Amino acid sequence: MGSRGDASHSQVWGLARLRRFELAVTTGLRPPTPFAAVVQADALLSMSEVVGALQASGCAELHVEFDTLGGVDDGRAEQLAQLVHRLQRQGMRVHGSFTLGQDHDDAGCFERVVAWVEAQRLANVELRLWTPDPGGALIRELARADRVRHRDLERWDGAHVVVTPAQMSAQTLYRGWVWARRRLSSLGSRWRRRPAELTALPGYLVELGRDALAPLRARVRARPRAGQPPVRVMASPLERNCQAQP
Repeated sequence: MGSRGDASHSQVWGLARLRRFELAVTTGLRPPTPFAAVVQADALLSMSEVVGALQASGCAELHVEFDTLGGVDDGRAEQLAQLVHRLQRQGMRVHGSFTLGQDHDDAGCFERVVAWVEAQRLANVELRLWTPDPGGALIRELARADRVRHRDLERWDGAHVVVTPAQMSAQTLYRGWVWARRRLSSLGSRWRRRPAELTALPGYLVELGRDALAPLRARVRARPRAGQPPVRVMASPLERNCQAQP
């Protein structure tokens, strides 16, 4: 029961700087400073002319809400792959977000998402657990089917299983989500997603090195000095989620 819905212009603009975008569309001028935008994949698929307009407006990085790759026999994954290739050919760095646990997702969806992300060389990826609108008609339907697992809205954060999945257990969904996040945040996966252009590789290697050293730097900063109590290093959101119950 995912809700991709019809695309609208508001979905396309997302968090882009609308005035600059309108300027580029109406005058054909490219603003001098690159910027990043957040858009929904379904909007880009339905209005392909927007891709060129975003590039002309100075958009250097695009955060795409892919939502889902669809089911096993769904052609959506190929459509989205073609979209990503087009964006990358326009010179835009593509980041992505996905929602796992929708009714068409089975136990193999985690490996499919990871393989697809690595094949398309997405820069950074966010994975969320399906969390319907708590005030919508869909959640009332799910409640009548006794599929709502948590009434505490603090758990409706995309990091807890709030709806019993249709094709797997809640524990399988949670563990698969944790595995996929760990895999995509690993150095091996990030290296496989390195930019295809050689000119972008040095900067990417610097970024990888900085991210790899971040935990070590945090531990060094937390090391107690003489006469001072030890500083506790806070767990990352992923570590906290791994320790929590689904």
